[in-house]
Amino acid sequence: MRLPSILFRLILLKMALLSGVLASAEGAEMKAPEWYEVENAVDRDVRSEGLSKLLRTKYDGAEAARVMREFDLRVRAGDAKEAQRAIKKLATAKPALSAHTLSEMADFLIDRKETWLARQFLETFPQASPGWGYVFLLDWNGGDHSAEKTSKNQTLIEAWLGSRIATGINTSYWVKEKIRFLDSVGSSEPYVDQLASDVRKKAGDAESVLNFLEVIDTANHQPSIFWLFDSSAAMSAYDTYRIGDRLLVRYPSLAARYLNRSLTTPYSAADQKNISEYMRKHSAMFHQADFSWEESLRNWSKQKLAECYQKTGEPAKAQRLLVELSKSQSGPMPTFALTQMAGALQSQLQQRPLENMIKKAEPENKDSAEYWLGRAQYYSGRQEAAQAIDAFEKALKLTSITDTSPPSEVFLRRRAVNDYAYYFKRNNQADRALVLLWKEVAATRNLELQSHLFDTIKEIDSLAIRSDDKRLWNFLSLRADWTRSEELLIWKMYENGPLDHETFWRRCEQLVNSGPPSRAAVLGLVMTRCGENARAIPVLQRACSMLKDEDALLNARFALFGAYLDSAKWREAEQLWPLASKHLTPHEVPAWFALIALAAARSGAQQDAFRLWKKKDEMDRAVIAPITELAKLGLKQQLIQYYRQMANDEPSSRIPGEALKLLGV
Repeated sequence: MRLPSILFRLILLKMALLSGVLASAEGAEMKAPEWYEVENAVDRDVRSEGLSKLLRTKYDGAEAARVMREFDLRVRAGDAKEAQRAIKKLATAKPALSAHTLSEMADFLIDRKETWLARQFLETFPQASPGWGYVFLLDWNGGDHSAEKTSKNQTLIEAWLGSRIATGINTSYWVKEKIRFLDSVGSSEPYVDQLASDVRKKAGDAESVLNFLEVIDTANHQPSIFWLFDSSAAMSAYDTYRIGDRLLVRYPSLAARYLNRSLTTPYSAADQKNISEYMRKHSAMFHQADFSWEESLRNWSKQKLAECYQKTGEPAKAQRLLVELSKSQSGPMPTFALTQMAGALQSQLQQRPLENMIKKAEPENKDSAEYWLGRAQYYSGRQEAAQAIDAFEKALKLTSITDTSPPSEVFLRRRAVNDYAYYFKRNNQADRALVLLWKEVAATRNLELQSHLFDTIKEIDSLAIRSDDKRLWNFLSLRADWTRSEELLIWKMYENGPLDHETFWRRCEQLVNSGPPSRAAVLGLVMTRCGENARAIPVLQRACSMLKDEDALLNARFALFGAYLDSAKWREAEQLWPLASKHLTPHEVPAWFALIALAAARSGAQQDAFRLWKKKDEMDRAVIAPITELAKLGLKQQLIQYYRQMANDEPSSRIPGEALKLLGV
């Protein structure tokens, strides 16, 4: 009788332990939401409930998601005081926000020209790295365009940037922003020289050198840095390689010294550990735990060193390295010889061991298109046209395709034709490239390949795409579904002519009426871009009524929404808005909705325009730029009264004052 009781207790104990484990795991995984998640939630709520209702209560807790939401709402309301309060709460909110999320929130403020709030935010979170940091600094500096005020701002901004750097948090970002700002108002040269002096004091510290090289890439002034080499003697082989690689583009001769030193520096356990860690983070390839990276490091150094020697005009040294690399590789094809670089080097030398390797490999690779394409690149680098063309022709013969060829063979054919065409283009023979490409168009019935060929033709000579070309119309008629490629093709045909616009659009519409809805979606979008919005409306309506693909339907609805706006059909635009706006980010929503109000005002529907404007304000009051045009269209007095009332109701918001100023009050 006791057994069931014991078993029951064991089950309860197991369930309790499991519950504890799950709760612990749940707590460990808990993290703050991404900024876009908060924006999406706020966007949804302000549309359904309105900003006025959501602002009636303040959140006083410390949950990160709720504080982020409060921050978003207060910024939309123009309430800087409450937004700043939310920023302070974010500093202690749980769980902590990631640097990535903080950077996005800072960019949110900068994009909205909330310069003062952005400053408060970045002072609170120096770990943020907004992509628009330079815009923030320029806005701050240009707040008052008087010379005296700007001078004071520059001094203040420099001191502010110095205080960001002094925190020791996110140092490289703030140093780069300071360099960029100094160059925008004068010169960063004295500051860069100061940074160089600081690095001199840290001899042998690879990370300091790499950070210095990274930040000075931002500067207009590039200092002399050859002194770096003498302070780097004690660095490991891998660190020396990293610095050489970093220097290659701007300082090839100095890079060569580092790379040579890397090759002669003994490989250490620290090198093995550091490379393994790097590869685990950045390489998708699987590597055994005991795999040695020494040979790879030496080969990387030789490849980079060969590039340095090419840049510094030392072809014999570069050739020697390419020969070594080619001999060390396994396989039948001399990969390092089959390049333009190898050909360019050997064109300057009497001895040509790389060419000997290529010819020696021919019997084993005579049926390989890859080999002949590489050989063509080699002779292209040598500027030996006959040999290059012969190799391209052999590659073409080896890549012929049929109607049933698999995609891999079609891709290789496309590559062979493209490489050949661009060879002619580089050698100022665009006419020969076009002959080759049009010949290929005529020879293949593979519509995917034809589409790519037309893309190449547009790039080589956009004027070759003409609206009277039967080959293009034939392709468009056979291509069942139209995509981005067909969109660009039709657009270019319209631009180049010579068919008159009415004839051109009628022919396009005939193809749309006899084809799947993707054709209507593409043609309607092209029409809107060519200013034919009224004509685009029935075409896009057809697409929206038939499309099944969600992404295509989303794009078509938004294009139709834009066509309605530009055709003064504001009622239709308002009706379509719930679906069309799914195409927009939360940040874009209020500005686009304001355009419906503007379209209504232009149509003479002032009361509807005012209704729509107030509805926009319930999403985001800070979007006020179109207000001056609304005033000109007969809404000035209503808007003045509206914003005066808002000033009484919400004294902490800056929006009424700014709106009234724009209205001339």
